[in-house]
Amino acid sequence: MDFEFTGRHMEITPAIEQLARKELGKLDKLLGSTPLRAHVTLTSEKHRKATEIVVYWRDSVFSAIGENTDAAQSVSSAAQRVVKQAMRLKEKFKTRKRAGARWRYRSRDACAAHHRGAALSRQAHDA
Repeated sequence: MDFEFTGRHMEITPAIEQLARKELGKLDKLLGSTPLRAHVTLTSEKHRKATEIVVYWRDSVFSAIGENTDAAQSVSSAAQRVVKQAMRLKEKFKTRKRAGARWRYRSRDACAAHHRGAALSRQAHDA
């Protein structure tokens, strides 16, 4: 996964960078080995620390914002939201594949039954 870190009004420490890499590393396992790109932006305003994470994967974009007084907690909360979005999309793919296979077989059986019925009615009509 490619990471890009941006700090606005604050320095990004190696500990925060390592935490973000660790939290978003779960996406590699979840989404497979396809290339991922993540942009992590940390912002400091008075006592509030905000983290915005945008992850690009195939045609999908996952984005989340986490806010807290502690920068590490804001990174963790934003990363958890991104992982949750990715899990939801992955589950959607799984259910769609299973439903598609089920409907394909049903429609094939229905099509065969329809054609058998049409053939039987033709035979009855010809006789």
